[in-house]
Amino acid sequence: MPVSSSNKEVESDNDVKEELEEEQKEQLINDLNIKLIQQQTPPEAKKTAEKVITKLLQKEQIKVEDLKISGLSAENDLENYLSKLETSQQVAQFTKQVQQQINSFKSKQRIESASFHNIAPKNNKQGEKAVVLGVVGGAVILGAIGIVIIVKNLT
Repeated sequence: MPVSSSNKEVESDNDVKEELEEEQKEQLINDLNIKLIQQQTPPEAKKTAEKVITKLLQKEQIKVEDLKISGLSAENDLENYLSKLETSQQVAQFTKQVQQQINSFKSKQRIESASFHNIAPKNNKQGEKAVVLGVVGGAVILGAIGIVIIVKNLT
C-alpha cells in the first residue's frame, strides 16, 4: 500500500514540474510577443496585440468580461480599445496588462478548484462511513429479526 501512495506522490510531483515548465514556456512566449509589439509600428502592433490577446483568451477559455480592465467590457471592445492607443509602447503595455489579468484569473480559478477538491474528499469519506454504518446496522437488525423468528418457531 505505501508503494502506491509513493507512486501517486511521484506522479503528482511530475505533474507539478510539467505544469511549471509549461507556464515558463507560456511566459517566455508572452514576453517575446511583448518585445515584438514594442518593435512594430503602431498599426502593426495593434494587429499583433489583437491576435495575441484573442488567442490567449481562446486558449484559456476566458471572456473579456472576466478580466478587470476599465474600458474593456466585451469582445468587440478590444479592437476599439486598441485603436485609441497611439504608440507601440502603449499597445505592448496594454497587452502585458491583459496577460497579467488572464494569469490572475487562472490563478483564482485554480485556488477555487483546489479548495473545492480539498473539501470534496472529506465529504466523500464521511459518506462512505455512513454507508458502512448503514449496512452494518441493517445486518444487525436482520440478524435480530432472524433470531426472533427462529426462537418463535422453536417454541
